[in-house]
Amino acid sequence: TLTGLLGDIFTPVDLSRPQYLALYWLVYTDPAQLSPLDVNLAQRFVCALIWFAMGGNEDDMIDVDDVGWTKGLLWLTGASECNWEGVKCNSPEGQVIELDMNNFSLKKSIPREIAGLSQLVVLKMADNDIVGTIPDSIGNLINLRELHL
Repeated sequence: TLTGLLGDIFTPVDLSRPQYLALYWLVYTDPAQLSPLDVNLAQRFVCALIWFAMGGNEDDMIDVDDVGWTKGLLWLTGASECNWEGVKCNSPEGQVIELDMNNFSLKKSIPREIAGLSQLVVLKMADNDIVGTIPDSIGNLINLRELHL
């Protein structure tokens, strides 16, 4: 659930934290304006969080040629997260099963909340500028079969 993913997001409040930026985008800026009861709300939050935590920013959505990421078409648009570049979902459930983000120019570290993508089978983030340690929470992705970092 989204509540479980948010954890301690509000204490202390740091408006520059990727978690806050993703939540703010989801609530106030997301053109899709999903209902709080939408089953895909939590995964949309996690995808937005990946964007903010790993070097994307809202200005990147406007001009894809001027993105912090070298790829990422449709990220943080009104399109379903299943249509964002590098995201693959199962059908008909629409749950994220693959993130293929090789060569996206990702920066910083992988957020622990990535475990919120509970149906993830493939995670590809090779050939980027990722730093830090792999979050322990990746071990909670019991369906994960491929990991390329």
